Amino acid sequence: MRTRNCFVGVVVGLILAIGFCGPQSSRAAAKKPVRVASIADAAPIHLIVAYSGVSNRLASYVNGRKCFETSEVKGMADGISGSLSIGNSGRNGKTSWLGTVEGVALYTRFVEEAEAKKNSLAYAAIRAARKVCPQVELVAKLSAISRIPRPGEIAPYREALVACEYEVERVIKGTCKGEKVRVLHYGLRNDVPTRIASAKVGESTSLVLESWADHPDMQQVYLSDTLPDDFDPAEYRRTVCVESGNVKQNKLSLAPGKTARLKVVLSSAPLK
Repeated sequence: MRTRNCFVGVVVGLILAIGFCGPQSSRAAAKKPVRVASIADAAPIHLIVAYSGVSNRLASYVNGRKCFETSEVKGMADGISGSLSIGNSGRNGKTSWLGTVEGVALYTRFVEEAEAKKNSLAYAAIRAARKVCPQVELVAKLSAISRIPRPGEIAPYREALVACEYEVERVIKGTCKGEKVRVLHYGLRNDVPTRIASAKVGESTSLVLESWADHPDMQQVYLSDTLPDDFDPAEYRRTVCVESGNVKQNKLSLAPGKTARLKVVLSSAPLK
């Protein structure tokens, strides 16, 4: 998280730090952020950082437990100014947070440990109630990228998904029956091109995939899919096309305003 005179972020490995660079703190002080928490690698955490400009009290809570407190940090008494960025440094997205940030809440008061614990338990219950989406982990080679919209091109939208095609090289976890997969990446985030914009066809990468059907919320995001249809010509040998209609002795004549219903029942049996 960053504003013009405050930042919270990972600065060294898995050490979370906060720094102030407002009118009451020098540039030298801003270069020495206060380490407020150690966070586990790849494990979800519930984090609260609380600061009082009146008492200069700074505290942090990880999963509802206080892990840091000091009254030596100054620089926020005049409040926060400028834009607020969550998930990157605010510098054109060049130092993005390599993870997921969710459930963000801003308070106008100091949060004590009892409230932090209550909030942590409440959000843990929300996470536990979520449907677990099956995942497939694989190594694949990028073979095609859809056109990535230019910044401002799809206004008022500021985010865009981009369809890419990969050739499967190795399945590490889960099941993947096809030799190719199509993957949706974010091509624009906050109207800034993402790293997929610099990806090269022929490069191999590791992917952790979930079904598009398991993410209905993402189906509202602008999608750029300029990939050609690549229907396998040999696929017709395993395809059955059934077309139904009232023809010949079953033909119908409908008067204006009238309707009719056609019912089709399909069944299968082993060949003799």
